[in-house]
Amino acid sequence: MRAALECFNARGVEACSIAAICERSQASVGSIYHHFGSKEGLAGALYCEGLRRFQRGYLAALEGAADARQGIGALVRYHLSWVVDNPDWARYLLRTRTDALQPQARQALATLNEGFYAAMGAWFSAQVQAGAIRRLPRSVYVALLVGPCQEWARMVLRDGSNPHMDEVADALADAAWRALGASTEPAAAAPRTGRSRP
Repeated sequence: MRAALECFNARGVEACSIAAICERSQASVGSIYHHFGSKEGLAGALYCEGLRRFQRGYLAALEGAADARQGIGALVRYHLSWVVDNPDWARYLLRTRTDALQPQARQALATLNEGFYAAMGAWFSAQVQAGAIRRLPRSVYVALLVGPCQEWARMVLRDGSNPHMDEVADALADAAWRALGASTEPAAAAPRTGRSRP
C-alpha cells in the first residue's frame, strides 16, 4: 500500500500500472490481485486506509479537551499537524474523488464515515446541549471546521511551503471557535461612517 500511495501520487491512478507498483513494492502481481482484486480495488482500499488513520487521530484529539473551545482548537491543530506529518496520505485523500471509487470501497467508506460521524455527532450534541456550541446542520459544522483546514492543506501541499504552524493553527482555531462557539454577548454594531449604505 505504501508503494501504491507513492505511485498514485506521482502518476495518478489511471496512469499508474500494476507493474510499476510491483516493481516498487517487490510484491507479485498475483499477490496484489489476491488482496485487492484490481488496481482500482487497491486505490479504494488505500483511500479508506488513509481516511481511517486520519479519523482515528481526529477523534483521539478530543479526549484531552477540557471544554468546547479546547476541543475545537484540538481538532484544528490535529488536522494541520496530520497534513504536515503525512503529506503523501493527505495529498492522496484530497485528490481522490470518492464517487469514482468502486462499489466495495464506497461501502467500506460509508461504514467508516458512519462510525466517525456518530462519534463526532455525540460530542457536538453534548456541547450544544451545554450551550457551548451553536446548533447548526452537520454540513455547516464540516464547512466551518474542516473547510479552512483543507484549503490550507491544498496550498501547502501544492506550494511545498514550510508553514509557521503555531501561528497558522492559532489563527484557524480562533476563527473556527468564533464561527461555532455560542456567544452570550450581542454582536457589535457596525461603525457609522456618515454615508448611506448602497
